[in-house]
Amino acid sequence: MRDAVDRGSFRSDLYYRIAVIPLVIPPLRGRVGDIPVLIRHFLEDFVVRGQKAEVKFSKGAWHALMNYPWPGSIREL
Repeated sequence: MRDAVDRGSFRSDLYYRIAVIPLVIPPLRGRVGDIPVLIRHFLEDFVVRGQKAEVKFSKGAWHALMNYPWPGSIREL
């Protein structure tokens, strides 16, 4: 992000305000135990938005989710 400030495409005052506390969030592949919790959260959010409440995952689907290497982050989930 510092290079964006140098190029002038990001405000320097904003950069210095948010760069004060670095947040390190490990990738999802390193937090496999969080996957069921996150899925439940997303399903509850979908219900609030009017989606069906009876979404279920097969054992194969859970196995695939838990064993996927998650090269991206939580956005990929």
